[in-house]
Amino acid sequence: MCGNKSHHMVQHWNLSFLIQCQSNCDHNYKISFFQLTTVEECDQLPVTLIGWRFANYDDITNGKLGIKYLVDVIGQIVNVTNIQTFANIVKKLTVLLRNSENKRLSCTLFGSYDETLNDYVKNQNNTNVIFVAQFCRTSHWKEVWSVSNAFNCSKVFLNSPHGEVVEFRASFVLSTYCLLLMVLSFLFQGGDSVNHEPLLISH
Repeated sequence: MCGNKSHHMVQHWNLSFLIQCQSNCDHNYKISFFQLTTVEECDQLPVTLIGWRFANYDDITNGKLGIKYLVDVIGQIVNVTNIQTFANIVKKLTVLLRNSENKRLSCTLFGSYDETLNDYVKNQNNTNVIFVAQFCRTSHWKEVWSVSNAFNCSKVFLNSPHGEVVEFRASFVLSTYCLLLMVLSFLFQGGDSVNHEPLLISH
């Protein structure tokens, strides 16, 4: 088996069309191994070869994507629940995410992610943490759509240096700045209704 953070080169493999009814992703092709297929360790691959395809929050929360395919999600962490333990074995925590449009999405993490993420967030001194989860499964519970890790399949990235994360952080700051300008403009024009919910300004 390949290590969790190792890099490998695969030779002598086949590319063919993927039968969608037998798949949990929406890719059009699949890679097949043969008896002559070889897998060898190699140098670290470029960080640009991640292959994220971030799902739209609305497509998840309105059930458009359903539960058939695994998805990638990105968002700023706005809340993290306490770690819960079931049967003294399974641990989980839930992360509340928001995108640059201030829409929210709940992501539940099971297994080894919980303590790592919890410690990381606490050590960030309340600064923004951009969360990426790759290969999540969607779920529908009590009329609410959310995502969760697919155990050994999913990967989680926190404040990753990848270009997609840098672009997301920049768009998040810009959208928040525009919202602030709108609020200030309303107040200076003598608006008589003020929303007292705290306004978080991203840096």
